[in-house]
Amino acid sequence: MFGYQFSELKGIKFHTLLAPPHRRAAAKTGFSDFKQTGEGTVMGKRFETSAVHRSGEEFPIELSVFGVRLGDDWHGIGIVRDITRQRIVETELRIAATASNAQMGMTFTDAQNVILRVNKAFTEITGYSALEVVGQTPHLLSSGRHDNQFYQTMYRNIAESGMWAGEIWNRHKNGEVFPESMPLLLDRCVH
Repeated sequence: MFGYQFSELKGIKFHTLLAPPHRRAAAKTGFSDFKQTGEGTVMGKRFETSAVHRSGEEFPIELSVFGVRLGDDWHGIGIVRDITRQRIVETELRIAATASNAQMGMTFTDAQNVILRVNKAFTEITGYSALEVVGQTPHLLSSGRHDNQFYQTMYRNIAESGMWAGEIWNRHKNGEVFPESMPLLLDRCVH
């Protein structure tokens, strides 16, 4: 899960494998307190946080922490579960629920702007079926009426503020050019 060999993990403090720095510091302090008293705010609890893979990439985990006393010493037992797949499924379900209930055309893309999903309203507005657009980019709808500067400004606004709203000219599957008023939103999800 973390990308290390067992021999490399021996002697490593678990808190160094947690991603957010505030979690590392809290875990270090909490474990020091626990070793002295056998008590701690996370003992017996399960929570979600992020961990760091050997490659430096962060990934979501579920962590359950328990205390065990052996002789005069307290020891912590942590059960760690990679929840990357669970987060992906949750995101997919949220997208599916949003798309299916929307009355406006919706396109969901990945970070490279490749279309992952569209809803029924999108297919009715553009004339393209989901099978025809999934794997393509929204450029497929380009009317040719906007220059590169228009798109650069639009994508810069999305990157900086998480959204863009305005009117854009798109092209229907049948070749007809039509104006569309649209908001574009950036949803920063765990993928």
